[in-house]
Amino acid sequence: MAILSKFWLNEKLSPLKIIGIGIAFLGGIIIGFSDTEAGGFYSHPLLGDSLALIGAWTVSLYLMFGREAQQRGFPLGGYVIVAYTVAAIILLPLPLIFGVGYTDYPSIVYVYLLLMGIFPQLVGHTSFNWAINQISPTSVTLAILFEPIGASFLGYLFFNEVPPVAVLIGGIIILMGVAIAVINS
Repeated sequence: MAILSKFWLNEKLSPLKIIGIGIAFLGGIIIGFSDTEAGGFYSHPLLGDSLALIGAWTVSLYLMFGREAQQRGFPLGGYVIVAYTVAAIILLPLPLIFGVGYTDYPSIVYVYLLLMGIFPQLVGHTSFNWAINQISPTSVTLAILFEPIGASFLGYLFFNEVPPVAVLIGGIIILMGVAIAVINS
């Protein structure tokens, strides 16, 4: 995102912000290579890492387009309605395409799906869409790096899942990089 912001928005990046981004990137690389530590547990770690990288690029573009739309006068509410509706239309046929249905699940599954739609999507992603127009896009995307670290922490708290040592080290390095980049913005 920093590269996009620099060239698309002419965002000025301080030397400390660049160093922080580099440190966070190093932490991400360490986490990416940590799946080899799992002793063959993952069937296609390179595919998963590649999909994560593609996901990061598409999120950066999504946020940049969202910022651009808001800067041109498209209100946040209208933008998220369009974006979330398009996402729903694209995702809706996938269960049928992959041969799984929409029904016959325990009731709690539907409760969890509703909660996932309300909190992470409506509250979380809408907050990012709001923030992208208020503060530096680079700072917003750096804040997004807290999401997998927080999810790992919750996995530990609720399911007693302990990440591999390399993931813990990479997470700490990411947190240090983000702190350096954001505090010195």
